[in-house]
Formats: sequence, C-alpha cells, structure tokens
Amino acid sequence: MSENDFFFKARRSVSRIEGLEISHPSFSRSFFLVRNPNPWMKRQVLGHGGGVVQEYEYLPMRMQPKDTRGDLDFGMRVDLGDLGEIIPEELQRVIDAGTSHIKPTVIYRAWRSDKLSEPMIGPIVLQADEISRTRDGSSFEAVAPYLNLTRTGEAYTVDRFSMLRGFL
Repeated sequence: MSENDFFFKARRSVSRIEGLEISHPSFSRSFFLVRNPNPWMKRQVLGHGGGVVQEYEYLPMRMQPKDTRGDLDFGMRVDLGDLGEIIPEELQRVIDAGTSHIKPTVIYRAWRSDKLSEPMIGPIVLQADEISRTRDGSSFEAVAPYLNLTRTGEAYTVDRFSMLRGFL
C-alpha cells in the first residue's frame, strides 16, 4: 500500500512506525532503531521487503525532516535519546580505526502498523553529518550523500577554444 492510501484510506487505529538503520564499517554492529513501536513491545520485527526481516529496538528519538522527500537535498535532524551510551562509544571506534573520513550511513524506513512485512516509505539512504552530543544523548543531521565531490567534465576556455571569442 502506498503512503497516499495510508493517509487517505487507512483506519484510525493504523499508525506509522518509523525506523532508522545506522551503520559504519568500524561500528561494532549496525543499529536498527525504531522510534514508535507497538506500545507493548520493546523490540519490533519489521520486514524490509523480499522476505527480509530485521529486529528493531526501541530508542526514544525525534526526527525532523528538513525538506520534502522528493527533493535531492532531503535530510532530517535526528535526536537520539541514547543518553550517550551508543553513539559516542561507536564514534571512538571510528577514530581508533582511522576511518573518520567515512560518514555513517543512515537508512530511513516507515511502515504501516497493520502491514509490517515491507516498508511503506523507504529505504531512503542518507549519511550522518555533524554528529554531536547533547544532554539527552546524541544528535546529527542525516543528509543525502554527496555523490559528486570532484570536478567532472571539461573546462572550455578561450585559450583552448579560440572560436569562443565570438560568443563573448
């Protein structure tokens, strides 16, 4: 079912369950975190589609989108209520391994509470930027990966292409 079906046709008892997958080559493990699981569960088994399922653990967090999802600049601010127990320890592993030039990968997914076998939204692949510690835990900006950081193409200059003078 699509996101439109969820908003316009779903029963009121159906809720949206949001989760993040946070990983890095130097992390001790990938973290599968859910913001709002079913109230009677501390862990939630959620499908990724194609028969793949993953157990997500509950962690208080706030996710604030920065822009619309259709935009290439989509991102979100994520505040994790991990009380400094998860992210700072993992960041120390990254520093010790010398892989701080690699940004952690953040994958956002959202499910309908009545259909947990595959995500309604996602996977949306982002990368963590500007990770900081807060009073309640950790905070970071998850933004679209920068895919083109080097110059590409050919520079057209008058020195190389003298016929360009007529267009100036």
